[in-house]
Amino acid sequence: MTFSANDIRTQRFRRRLRGYDPEEVHLYLNLLAEEIERLVSTIRRLEHEKTRLEEQLEELLDKERHIRNTLVAVQQTRDRIEEEAHREAELIIREAELQRDRILESARKELEKIYLDIEQLNMERHRLQDLILVEANALVRWVKQRREEEAKERPARVSLLSNSKVQEK
Repeated sequence: MTFSANDIRTQRFRRRLRGYDPEEVHLYLNLLAEEIERLVSTIRRLEHEKTRLEEQLEELLDKERHIRNTLVAVQQTRDRIEEEAHREAELIIREAELQRDRILESARKELEKIYLDIEQLNMERHRLQDLILVEANALVRWVKQRREEEAKERPARVSLLSNSKVQEK
């Protein structure tokens, strides 16, 4: 059975002989009614506060769920970005290695060509040196031959000269 403060205040009792002092009973009932009013007011205030706190708790729980979902999304995004960055780094490294290999192959081919050119130049130098030697030997033979011819012609010239001096006198 539920009692309100008004129920207590308006409650009337039958009168009997040798009963309680009606004024004292009314005073006690008024005090009791005031206490019930205070308790009911406190209960209503606490229920209102409870409702407000429950709503606030629900909002906080919603925010927590939202934050958790955001953190999960951020973690997934971070993982995806890291994975993409790793793949991109591997791709860049592979491309750099391919370019390095192409450059090295090109340099190797160029070096081979240079060595072939050097070999051809050496062969040409040797050919020219051989030609110069042949020409020099031919020149030496020619010079020797001219000297020999001059040596043979000199006594004949000297005798011609002597003969012509003798005839002049």
